[in-house]
Amino acid sequence: MYLVSLLLSVFTIIHHEELDVRGPLLIGVRNPLYLIFYDLQPDSTRLVPQGKYSISLAFDYSNTYEVKSNDFWVQAFDMESAMTEFDFRLGLRKGIEIGFRLSMQTNWKGFMDPFIQEFHQIFHLPNGSRAQGLDNDFAFQLSDVDGHLVLNISERSISSSEVLFFRIPITNNKNFPIILKFSLKNSTVTYDIKHQNPVTAVELSNTYYSKKWSLHSHYGLVNLNPNDEFKALTNSQSLFIAECLEVKYKRFHIFAQISGATPFFKDTGLNTLDKNPLNGSIGVGGQRKKTEWQICFTEDLRVDGPSVDFSLNFRLKKLP
Repeated sequence: MYLVSLLLSVFTIIHHEELDVRGPLLIGVRNPLYLIFYDLQPDSTRLVPQGKYSISLAFDYSNTYEVKSNDFWVQAFDMESAMTEFDFRLGLRKGIEIGFRLSMQTNWKGFMDPFIQEFHQIFHLPNGSRAQGLDNDFAFQLSDVDGHLVLNISERSISSSEVLFFRIPITNNKNFPIILKFSLKNSTVTYDIKHQNPVTAVELSNTYYSKKWSLHSHYGLVNLNPNDEFKALTNSQSLFIAECLEVKYKRFHIFAQISGATPFFKDTGLNTLDKNPLNGSIGVGGQRKKTEWQICFTEDLRVDGPSVDFSLNFRLKKLP
């Protein structure tokens, strides 16, 4: 996947035309354990003009079932998650954009387990060990086999996070946007963990334009900076990549996106922690006056990886 992404980005440098775009889909890895560290999601190459601002509000609902164990570790993630996100951006001189993203998330036992199993059966999708568990149950724990808890999150506890960022254009050519982004996630209250360390990220976005379609590429390098509880189990950095194909049809924009990352975790022997998360998303979007909207559905592309089983995202954005 990473080689394909590199080749597609090189292709964008050679060919580029202007197109009315609404992508990419602003959703990435939704694994609840990953969200403790950083919310991996792609970003647009459109910058807010000087003196203008934009506001967006998003709602995301996900279902996760990852219950695994081996001779050393026991993982029990069985939940549904609701996230609300607020994003504000302000345009400054020379194309610089600053902003912040606030999000709140809570987890509970939910109601979608029977529907997801039926969905997997209808479309012959892998069901993993989901059929062995109880429907609409709740668990959010990680422990060693002796019962020493690394993570134990109570139902309906709230996670809040704040990400500050600024973006600058690498090129001034409007027909060839390359955008560099620097982000800082502050130390915030995250679930029952009181002092999550700050996390930094450097990200790069670009877009290939055609008359009827466009291709959005996004790359991110995240410095995880884990707490002592996670340090022995966590990689120091993670690389995030997303590719989104956007097709314009009449008044609508149709999206197909693939996103993945190198794993946050290591040395547990559990595929649902140590393997690469990989997601596939499809969506539709459009614009009415000064309001832009997106709706998308995300499914995990590997049953044994640290990706959520199902996610539905809705986003509204007030344009500058």
